[in-house]
Formats: sequence, structure tokens, C-alpha cells
Amino acid sequence: MDIDFQEIHEEQVANRDEYFDNNDDDDDDDDDDDDDDDDDDDDDDDDDDDDDDDDDDDDDDDDDDDNNNKFSKEFLAKALLIMATKLERSLNYVDSQIMLQLSDALKNSSSNHLSKYYMKKILYKYSTSMAIHHFCNECHRHVGPQPPKPKKDEELHCSFCKKSFKIIENTEKGNIFIYLSLAEQLKQLFENHHELIVNPAERPHSYAIRDIFDGKLYKRNKENLISINSSLDGVPIFESSNYSIYPLLCTLNELSAGNRRKHIMLVSLWFGKGKPAFFNEYLTPFVEECKVLYTKGFKYKFEGEKLIQRCRALNCICDSVQRPKMRGSTQYNGPYVCGLCLHPGKTCVKGLGHTRVYPVGKKKNFYGDGLRNHDDTLVHAARNENVNHNKHFYYGKHIKDVDKILTSYKPSLEVSRTPRAMSDRIHWKAHEWIIWLLFYSLPTLKSIFSRELLEHWSLLVEAIAILSKSSIMPSEIFYAERLLLEFIEKTETLYGKEFVSFNVHLLSHLKKSVLNWGPVSTHSAFLYEDYNQNLQKYVKSSNGVALQVCDNFRLKSAVDNLESLCQENLSHQQQKYLDGLFGRKERFKISCSLSATHHLLGNVIKVKNSRQYRLMLQREIGMIEDGSTISYFSRARINAEIIHSLRYSEQKVKKRNSYTVFLSDKQVFEVELFLTITNKIGVVKGYAVGKLFKSSQTHLVANKNFDHLILVNKNLSQNKIIVNIENIREKITLLKNKKLKYLVACIHPSRSEILISHERSEMTRILQGNLNRCALAQNLLRQRVFEDKIDVCFICEQYLNIKGKTWFADKTGTAAIWIVNTKNVTFNNSGSGAGFVWIQTPTTYFMSRKWNVRQLDPEALRASLAKSCSTLQNNPTPDTCSETERTVLNMMKEIFAACDASMPRLKNRSFHRLAYWWSTDIAELRKISHQLRRRATRTAKRSPSQDLYSKEYKQTKKTLNRAIKASKAKL
Repeated sequence: MDIDFQEIHEEQVANRDEYFDNNDDDDDDDDDDDDDDDDDDDDDDDDDDDDDDDDDDDDDDDDDDDNNNKFSKEFLAKALLIMATKLERSLNYVDSQIMLQLSDALKNSSSNHLSKYYMKKILYKYSTSMAIHHFCNECHRHVGPQPPKPKKDEELHCSFCKKSFKIIENTEKGNIFIYLSLAEQLKQLFENHHELIVNPAERPHSYAIRDIFDGKLYKRNKENLISINSSLDGVPIFESSNYSIYPLLCTLNELSAGNRRKHIMLVSLWFGKGKPAFFNEYLTPFVEECKVLYTKGFKYKFEGEKLIQRCRALNCICDSVQRPKMRGSTQYNGPYVCGLCLHPGKTCVKGLGHTRVYPVGKKKNFYGDGLRNHDDTLVHAARNENVNHNKHFYYGKHIKDVDKILTSYKPSLEVSRTPRAMSDRIHWKAHEWIIWLLFYSLPTLKSIFSRELLEHWSLLVEAIAILSKSSIMPSEIFYAERLLLEFIEKTETLYGKEFVSFNVHLLSHLKKSVLNWGPVSTHSAFLYEDYNQNLQKYVKSSNGVALQVCDNFRLKSAVDNLESLCQENLSHQQQKYLDGLFGRKERFKISCSLSATHHLLGNVIKVKNSRQYRLMLQREIGMIEDGSTISYFSRARINAEIIHSLRYSEQKVKKRNSYTVFLSDKQVFEVELFLTITNKIGVVKGYAVGKLFKSSQTHLVANKNFDHLILVNKNLSQNKIIVNIENIREKITLLKNKKLKYLVACIHPSRSEILISHERSEMTRILQGNLNRCALAQNLLRQRVFEDKIDVCFICEQYLNIKGKTWFADKTGTAAIWIVNTKNVTFNNSGSGAGFVWIQTPTTYFMSRKWNVRQLDPEALRASLAKSCSTLQNNPTPDTCSETERTVLNMMKEIFAACDASMPRLKNRSFHRLAYWWSTDIAELRKISHQLRRRATRTAKRSPSQDLYSKEYKQTKKTLNRAIKASKAKL
């Protein structure tokens, strides 16, 4: 059945607006009705209030239409706070209405929009539109959406079986699902968070595969299209029944890994017993809207300009059970079920029944590549591969020993969960399975498995660790493929043909998946499975489950949109309240910042043996000058990771080990505490005190080294040492097993999926430009800074100086430095002169201009240096490192002063930039054209009668001009 989805959507929006324009309520009557309704059913979630909607529909005409259609920013800010509280604290609308009235009463003010009706109106206006779609009761085909306000006897007609049914009766039978417009959600994302959109063309070139943008299939997109990934999986709601929801989730690929997790879009939701009868019918609205988005795109406004953006559905992510239902093929245990190759599979006896297996052929044939592009994920390819079976490799009798070993491990805070017993593995989540595979399995099974079985298992561990890295070289991918193929081949030999299951077979395609779509984290189901848990939390009652989930999702969308709209109108107290409500405020007190990526947290602590630490510090840096202060800390944040000291962990975080780190020289270090030393002139340096682990010469698996698993001796070094805090590279997980003679240090291969995600500090992005005293140029600079996420700007001849603590200008107004991103760039000092300005960060000097050596005045330079030398000679010879450092700083100051006295600063030059239409082909044609022109000119001078190269030069020049015109037209 052909559906004009765009026409249906426009009709729904028009009907919704007409409903709110023509149906008003008297505030007093509405309040009374709401109180009566909720007294009768106070425990139920009133998101599904049909009675309230009827009351709203029966109200008289509104006295003030204009005021109802337009809300003031002050009221919207107040509504934002109430709706955010409702979302986070699971309040109903009556509680929210009472809070709104209470806030007005405390301020001794009144508002005309205090009813639940207006709160719902705000929800409809600033969130995604929602439509209820129906299945036919007879043939289960998709019929279409119902009207926003259906009448009691209104019917829908099925064009497939030619039968009609009443909307209300069909709703009671559960033959419905809810659809939320994908186009509207993309529009809101582009309008409210346009700065988060990533342009793949602007990423620095790299041979490594780091994101989905590096995949072969993504690169096929030659047009200016954005892309989405989708996922569909069942989520059980109640433990005592088999009722579940089937949410269709989408993510935008043109976002960073952390932002993809924050901006997941709920597109469709089905609730009922079991699963939808026909998935192709359930997905019909989504497919039709994707067609519209690909051909026509969606409209949005940015900076007052109306733009159109097209979108394509790139990849569908689901497990082995769900995938055949999505594509309408044979289920996972049938013949030719693999969508990535043409392996038919074989039926094999297993236990008391039969199973389909996928053995490798004699020629190691994997039957080529498939015709479909539905990809599998890391979880369902590797997670279900286990070795617990009733044969010679059975280790069930050791399960208690495994439980003791597992529960004794203390992972770092980066691992999302502490390990649970293997006997409770039926309740393990996907993250626990992958942590077990990469970290826990080899150290735990070392004392249980035979050497042959352990070596076989290590093939899978090493391969998945490589493919889980955030940056993978092509050579590593092919090496991982060899490991996986060897693992599959030996599975049949060691365990039997019946265990070469479909999940084992899928491992052979992981290499191709990474080449096509990037690292496994970019197309993994982890992201969506985590979000499904959030949808489960939205359900507070057994009545109207689907509406509860969708209304709470829309409420979250409305809160996000209102916060963007009212950002400038929120007071400091209101913004602080929202940050605390959503957990966005800084959880840790930063006491000392050493650089943009190194901070010491918490209050200064007292230590008993401070003299011992002082002597250790003297051995490291030399004599400590008088007047220097030493401070001690128990926590630090290094490269976006929270690192604890040993004392802090023993007192407050006993089940975690966040005090073991990996140094830049590849040594394992245990942090006892952190300290800083501050000299008289305010220079601060940070250090960590602790002990080193000695590396072990043994192997976890015979003659095999793992990049992410490092073996160290159990005994620490006898003497404590001090290391510079900048030498700490990252935090690691240290595993202690009493049955092993060594410890296992686990380096996290990727932080995007298998662990708690942390945004790493990126390089500082700098922009330099001449504004030529032009207001338009300065406005364009602001836009460029916004789009390209610039951290620091070097500006000359600015139009005007911006008031603020991040704008540094010279005295004449001809040079400026603008710190745009204060999170990445922190400054300690600044200064300026005539025509130049400088700032100092913990690691860098930023100077707007250098000196013009061509205009050097030698006499002035000699006079200035003579004065400086006499001053420096009077200072005593430095004895300590700090005195030497201070002498060097004084010397640099004198050199700067001498240069300023003897030569002027260079003026900023506007360097030539390549034209937007320039390309390598045009450059090559231009080079050939110049060569032919020189030959033609020289030949004409030598023998004017012979014109050997003129025609060839003219033809090449025409070709060059055509290429330039074609490039301009294309762009």
C-alpha cells in the first residue's frame, strides 16, 4: 500500500494546531476537573488521561486566544524547570501543576497559564509529534494513522482485505503502535545542536580506521547526505509476564561517539504480548519516511536561514534472532541464513536434537561475500561463544573456583560493573560478557583449562581486542582475521562439528564489517541496549505502557528544546538548578590545575610523614628553595580519568582499584598520593608518589604477548619513587589471582563502548586572521569559530574588542587573542604592548607577533643587552633546579626586552589560500600548461618560422579552463 507520509504528517500537525486553537479551558474548572480525576486514580500514571482530554474538549471558548498561543520566555523558563523536575523525579501532571502554582505563590505573582492543559500544550508545541497507527484486526496489515481526536464510532478501512473496524475497539485489542516523526527529531537536533554536527570532509586524513566515516560503504556517499543507523530489539517490561516493547531507535552518524549516545531518537514503539505479527508492516511508516528524507530531505532554520538536508538510512543493527524477521528471511537456524555469505550450513546431531552448523570447507572456503549489508554486532558474534559443555572440556566442577576468582577482582572505575559470579551468568549484561572475554577470561581459565584449550581461546581474545580498539590499522585488521579463521577451524577439532554454530560462523565476517563500517563500537548494539534500560524506567504503571514511554521521551525532547530556547533567559540560580537536576555540574572540586588535562581534586590532605616526602622530592628535583609550599592530594583527573590514591581507595572505594596506572615509559605504577610544589613566583608542578611493579618475564599463554594484557610480579619495588604527573598515561585494571604467580594489568583497548565513555581532550585548534576593521568579517569570524570548534583565535585589525575575560587586546586595538574554549585552554598570565599581545598557559606561550629582523637597530640591541647583562651578573649562581629555572625565566625576559628595544614587531600578513575549486587534477593540468608555454616561447625565440608547441599549449590551456569551470559548477 502506497502512503504519502509527508501529506499524513502535515495533516496531523494541522489537526493538532487546530485542536489547541479551538479547544480551550477555563482555568478554575480545569483545575477542579484535574483534582477530581487524580483523586480517583492517584497511583496510576496520568500520562494516559483520556478523561482530562475530554474535559479539555468540552471547555468553552477562550477569552484570550493570542495569549494562549504565545508564551513569554519567563513562563517558558518556569515551565522548563517544572517539566525537567517531572521528568527526573517521575511526577504526574497534577504534582507539576501544584509546583507551578506554589512557585507563583512564593513569588507573590500570578500567571494565566497554571493548568495542566497549558503544560500539555507546551509539550505538544516543543516536542516531536506523535501518531497512533493501526494494524488490521483480520489480516494484520498496516492500515495507517488514526485522527488526533477520533470519535467513538469512527472507523478505519483496510485496503488489503477490504474490511473496516472501529478505532476504539481495535485500540483495546492492542492492534496499534506509536510513531514519532524522525524528520522532526532531526530538525530539532540540527536547530538546537548544530554545533555538534561533524563534517567528515573536515576530519584530518589518517590511514587508520577510527570511525564509521572511514568505512568503505560510508565513503560511497558522494553527495551531501547525513546518515542514520537504526536498531530494533524486544525489551521485556514485566518479570511475571511475556509482555514487551519493541522500540525502533535511530542514531545520527554525523555526531561524535559521546554525542551519539546522548541523542538517540525513538521513532516507533509497539507494546504487546510476544512480538509484532509482521515486522514489515510495523516498519512501513519508517520506510516511507526514510524515502521522503532521501528524496526531499527535511527543512530547518539555522542563523535565520532556511536550509534543506537530505538523509539516508545507512545500517540496521540487530541480533541474530531479530535480523531474519527484519528482512523477511529464514530464521537463524535455517539454510542460507547468513546475509554476509552464501554458506548453506549443515544439519548436525547435538544432544537429543539437531542443530545447523557452519564448518569450514576443505579449501577453507567461506562461500564468498553476501549480497546484503545487514551487519552483525560484536555482542552477538562473540558474547554467546562459551566453552561450558558436557565433554572433555567441561569445567562445571570448577564453577565455584571461577566464582571466587571472579568476585575477587577489583576493576577500575572505568569498567561499568564489578564482576559477578559465573554461576549468575544468565543475568549478565552485554558489557559484562565483553569484559569477561577481554580481561577476566584468560587469567581466570589459566589454572582450569588445558594448554591447548587456553591457546585456542586466546585467539578469540586477541582478535576481539584488536577489533575493539578506537584506532585500527589495516594490517591489524587482516591479522585479526587470521586469528578468527584459525579459531573457527580449531573449534571443530577441539569441540566437535556441532559447536561450529551460527555465532561462531559470524566471527569470520568481523573483518569485513570493520572495513565497511569502521571499528565495532560504531555499529555495536551496546548503545541501543543501554538506552532500552532507560525506556524501561519510563514505565510506572501497567496501564498505557506505550503512551508512558512515548510521553516521557517527548517530555525529554521538550525539555531539551526549551532549554535551548530559554538559554539566555535563565537566571544563574535556574541554570544551577537544571545542572544539578541532570547531573551536569562538576562532581569534583578542582583545587589545582596544572594544565588543561591535569587537575588535582578535593581538599588538601594532611600526612604524618611529610618530611619523608620532602626528602624524596629533593632527591628528584634538587634542593627546595625557601618559601616553596608542598600540598598533598588524594585524587587527580588526568586525561578525563579520575585517579585515586591508595589511601583514598582503601577508605572509600574498597571494591575498585583506581590507583594503578600505566606510565608513558610502559611501566605499571601504584599511586600512594599526589603532591604539588609551588615556588615563590607561583610556578606549580605536580608529582605522584608510589611504587613500581616489576615486569614479569613469563607468558599468560605460551610464547604469546598481548597488547592489552601486561604481566607484572606480585612484589612491588622496595623503595617509593616520585614521578611527574605528566608521565601518567592512563588508568588500568589490575587483576590479582592467588593461583597465578603474577598479576595481570589490563589496558583498555577502547573507551567508547565496552567501558564508561569519557571524552578525551583533543588537540588545541587555532585560527589566525586579519579582519581589516570590518564588522561583517568579525561576525563571520564568530560563525567560523562556532562551526569549526576553534579553541584560540589570533586576530589583527579587529573591528571592535569583545568585553570579557577571554578577550586579550593590545593598547592600540590592532591585535587580539581570543580564548574561545576555556575548558581546553587555561591561561596563567597575559600582557600586551603597542601592536602585539601575549598570553601564557601552563604549557605554551601564545604571541600575536614576532620581531622584524630586517629593521634591527644594532646599537639599541647592544645597549639593551649591556644593561641586561649587568643585571644578570649581579645575581648569584643558582644552586637548585628551581633557582636555575627562575634564572632562565629572567634571562628570557631580558632577551624579550632587548628585542623590543631594538626592532619593531612584524605586521600580520594575509597568506594566500587555495581556491575552493582547486584540486590535484587542476594542479597537474596547470603544471603541464606552464611547461608547454615555456617551450612554445623558447622555440618561437630560436626559430620564429617553426611553431612546434603553440597548438599543443593552446589545447592544454582550453582543457585547463574547462576543468576549472567544471569544478566550480560542481561545488
